[in-house]
Parts: sequence; C-alpha cells; structure tokens
Amino acid sequence: MDHKIQHLINLYNKGLFNDLISEAKRFIKEDNKNFIIWNILGAAYKILNDLSHAHEAFEKSIEIEPKFSDPYNNLGIIFFEQGKLIKALELFETAIKLKPNYIDAYSNMGLVLKDMSLFDKALKTLKKGLTFDNKNKQILFNIGIVYQEIKDLENAEIFFNQAIELDPKNVDYIFRLSNFLISSKRYDEALILLKRIIQIGTNTTNINKVNFWIKALEGKNTKTVPIKHIQDIFDKYAKNFDVSLVNDLQYNVPELIFDKLLEIKKDKNFGNVVDFGCGTGLVGEKIKDYCSLLIGVDISKKMLFEAKKKNIYNKLLNIDIITFLENEKLNYNLLIFADVFIYVGELKKIFQLIKSKNKIYGSLVFTIELNENKDYFLEKSGRFSHSQKYIENLASMNSFKISHFQQIQLRKESEEFIKGALVIIDF
Repeated sequence: MDHKIQHLINLYNKGLFNDLISEAKRFIKEDNKNFIIWNILGAAYKILNDLSHAHEAFEKSIEIEPKFSDPYNNLGIIFFEQGKLIKALELFETAIKLKPNYIDAYSNMGLVLKDMSLFDKALKTLKKGLTFDNKNKQILFNIGIVYQEIKDLENAEIFFNQAIELDPKNVDYIFRLSNFLISSKRYDEALILLKRIIQIGTNTTNINKVNFWIKALEGKNTKTVPIKHIQDIFDKYAKNFDVSLVNDLQYNVPELIFDKLLEIKKDKNFGNVVDFGCGTGLVGEKIKDYCSLLIGVDISKKMLFEAKKKNIYNKLLNIDIITFLENEKLNYNLLIFADVFIYVGELKKIFQLIKSKNKIYGSLVFTIELNENKDYFLEKSGRFSHSQKYIENLASMNSFKISHFQQIQLRKESEEFIKGALVIIDF
C-alpha cells in the first residue's frame, strides 16, 4: 500500500482527524488525482460532521475513478442520514454493483429499505450480505432492528444476541437490546444489561442515558430525561412517526386539543402560538388555519425535517424548551405542549419563565400522564407521570388559573390505553 495512504489510515484509526485533513490536503497538492486520498479525506470530514466538504471529497473521488466503490457507499451514508432515501439507495446499489461482496453497502442498504418500509427487501438485502460473512456483527444487528420493526420479537432478540456474542463490549448493541427488553416489560433482564454497560464503560452521553434508565427501572426519581436520549428516540422514529402514533397507538391528542380550543375561542382566532415538541406537525396541522403566527419548536432535527415538508409553521426552531423560554421574546396567546411534559418531570422552571417573560395574557395547553399521589414520577416506561395536585399547586404558585382539566386516554401501550389529562391554564 502507498505509504501516504497508510499514513492517513493510521491517523484515522488514532482519531486524529484534523491532522489527517491537513496531511491529506498536503498530499493532494502534490497529486490531486489520488482517488483513495480524496475518499479518506471525505471520511475524516464526515466524522467531524463537516458534511459539505465530505460530500465534495467523495464526489471528487468518484470523478477521478468512477469504478471505486467506497465513496459511493460513504456518500450514500450522508444522504441516508439526511433522510434522502432514494438517492442513498441508488448510491448503495451502485457500490454493490461495483463490488458485489461489499458487506457494508448491503448493511446500509438494508437500513434504507427498512426506513422506506420495504421490510421484505430489507431482510433479503441484509441476508444477502450475510452470505459473504455470516459472522458480520453489524449485519446481524441490523437484521434484528428490522425484525423488531415488523414486531417479530423472537427473531429480533435472536439476532441482537448473536451480534452481542460477537462483540460483547459493544455498548450500542447492549443498550439497544436493553431497550428492546424494556419495551417487552422484561425489566429485570434489561437492568442487568444496563449495569453491564456501566461496568464496560462508555462516553458521558451514553452513561447519562444508561443511568437514567437504571433510575427508571429501580423506581428512583429524577427531574428530566437527558436531551440526547429524547433526540435519539425521535430521530429514530421521525420517518414513520405519524403512521405509528396515529394508527398503531390510536393517538388523538391533536384532535382533542383542537376541538377544545375551538370550543373556548369563540372568535376562532388562536392568535400567536408556539407549539413545543411540535414533532412532525400533528398539532400544527389541526390549528394552523386559526393562528396569526405559528412557531414550531423541537430538539429532534429529523422530526423538524418531516414537519418542514408540510409547510405548516411560520418558523421551525431546533432548540430545547428552557433555552427558548430564556432567550426568545415571548409574545404568545397560546403555548402548547402536547405529549411533552412526559419527558420533563419538574415543571416549576417552565411555569416561572412563562409567568415572568410572556408579555401578554394567554393560555398554557398541555397533556400529562396521570399518577394519583406523587408530584411527578419517572415510570419504568422512561416517561414521567404527574398528579393533578402537582399541576394545581404550580398554577396557584404562579397565580395562574386552571380553566380545563379533562382526563383522557393518551395513546395505547402494550394494547392498553395510558391514562392522562388535557390541561388548559390561563395566565
């Protein structure tokens, strides 16, 4: 192998990506036709999330040597992560055509087909990749993901375990299996796996998520869900979120909010509205024609990507609730939090910021999961429940008035409806 290429690969393996970029640029000045160096350069830019330069480098590699398969796969990953599934699929297909035993491309292509809800094709593609290496841990893991998606839980667990057997210290695999077990209400088994991750050790972000779940399963309370955990949940489900929530889980909170607001607002004018945790725009779709201004706020970029397609909101912001309330000028008639407080236990600061910063009289509209006797509590589901008494106390502390408190069925979980409430508080 060319000593320059080996040098760049060594830098990549050591995680010295900025050094790699500097060295690659120096080599390219000497010879700008080395397609392998361009591809490695693109990979370093991709790791550093400089997608524009990564894209350019991969394209340059393809331009120099159109029969080199790697940049097609790498470029496909970028399009996949951006939600451009058709383009990603074309690139993975090209990579496989150029290199028929390209296992990584089969693995990536399978996930694209899964996100396109082409589950049979996804499994066929992944299993074809497995014929070239039947102990490829990533393909085994991805097959488990597809089986989980189609609710074939027995096979999902088999393939997750096979992947973990091959890589027993892979915390991403173990964490996924633990969440699979939690969704199946096998809490004791999940707890064992989560504690195994702590023993293995991982980065701070993962540790925060793992500790959060350990608290949930051990019945210990906390004030909020880690933001990165929420982002991961909703980035994962963004593509099929509407169908899953509305059809599978019989979620009708947007309709309930809309109907109640129409009943209250006799002039049919909702005024200036901010929709926190707007997601793909399920609430926004219902109320947009009645708003003078409609702002959508969410911490999941992929959810906002789906919402943008619907052309509902005047503005979409990728920001967390507290940062928005602390830094934006608040002049809203309605602040809506549909299925948001289930990820926020302690609500005191949110109420205080609304009281101190919103410039006009308005209403706070939200839903909660209900508990009977605790202010707020972290359930084994990883979501918070709140008591009616807690909401009443918060309203009283801030001189707010509860104008509506209605017990509702929020959504289905394990074939049972979750008990909740739709609340409207005037301030």
